[in-house]
Amino acid sequence: MNVLIADDEAPARERLRRLFDAIGPPCTAIGEAENGVEVLHLCADAKPDLVLLDIRMPVMDGIEAAQALTRLEQPPAVIFVTAYDEHALQAFDANAIDYLLKPIRQARLEQALEKVSLFSQARRQQLQRSLRSSEQQPRTHICATASGQLQVIPVAQIRVCRADQKYVAIRTDQQELLIDESLKALEREFQSS
Repeated sequence: MNVLIADDEAPARERLRRLFDAIGPPCTAIGEAENGVEVLHLCADAKPDLVLLDIRMPVMDGIEAAQALTRLEQPPAVIFVTAYDEHALQAFDANAIDYLLKPIRQARLEQALEKVSLFSQARRQQLQRSLRSSEQQPRTHICATASGQLQVIPVAQIRVCRADQKYVAIRTDQQELLIDESLKALEREFQSS
C-alpha cells in the first residue's frame, strides 16, 4: 500500500515516516506534502492508495483537500492525523476511513491501516461519489487539468465562469481553463459567497 504523508510540520511527517518504516511492507511511504495543494498535485502524479492527512495546514486545509481528492478518477483512502479532536465529524463527513489523534502510536496506526485494507477500491469510489453530491462548504480552490497537469486555482482568483459546451471555462487574470463541472452546480455551491 503506497502512502502519502501530509502535514505542515516536518517533525510530524518524519515521525509518521518512521512509523511506516517500522511497520514495513506492504506499507510504503512514497511522498510527503506540506499543504493541501501539494497533496492534490502529488496524488495526481503518484496515485497513492492512502493519504495520511493533517487537518490544519496552510494554503488548503485537510478537509478541503479530502473533498478535492474525490474528483480524482481513483481517489485514495484518507486517514486524518491531527492534534484536534473537534474536527472528527467533518472528517467523517469527508468519508475518512479513520481519525487519529497525535501523538500517533504504532499500534493505533496499524489498526487504522487494517480498516483501509477492508475497504475495497470500488467501495471507496462509491463513498467518494456520494461525498461529491453532499459537499456543504464552498471550496476555496477549484481543480482543473491542463495539458495533463493538475492546476489548482484559488476561487478568489477566478474572474468569470461560463458554459463551454459540456464544460465550464473558468477565467483568471492569467489563464482560462476548462473544468468538468456544471455551471448550475458551481452557482449553487458559491451563491452565498
